[in-house]
Amino acid sequence: MNKKQYVQHISGVGEKWEMVDDDYNTSTRNKDWSVMAHEIGDRHYLPRSEYRLCDPPERWVNVTGDCRLMDGNRFQCCIVHNDIPIATGIGYRLRKVEVNFIDGGNPLGWAFIVEKKRSE
Repeated sequence: MNKKQYVQHISGVGEKWEMVDDDYNTSTRNKDWSVMAHEIGDRHYLPRSEYRLCDPPERWVNVTGDCRLMDGNRFQCCIVHNDIPIATGIGYRLRKVEVNFIDGGNPLGWAFIVEKKRSE
């Protein structure tokens, strides 16, 4: 198993677990998948009857610092990354976050983070 593989619950909901790269997962005799919990570095075993191979999780990179706004008319503007206007849903997404004072005071308002989908 050279390329990273992942398993997810058959419902399609929940975490995607990275499989451990060893002979345990290539054997069809084993009734479990061997996966790694990255937060704590422990190996877990998930039942093959309840978990299936899946696509890798999406990875996103913050590119907000590389973006600028391009004025349109008074009702619209466009976000530009590397001099190319971007559209959400086509490799980019906007994530809305609340802006607060460091001391936990009243919220200042909202900001948007521009993220680009990272290709593996």
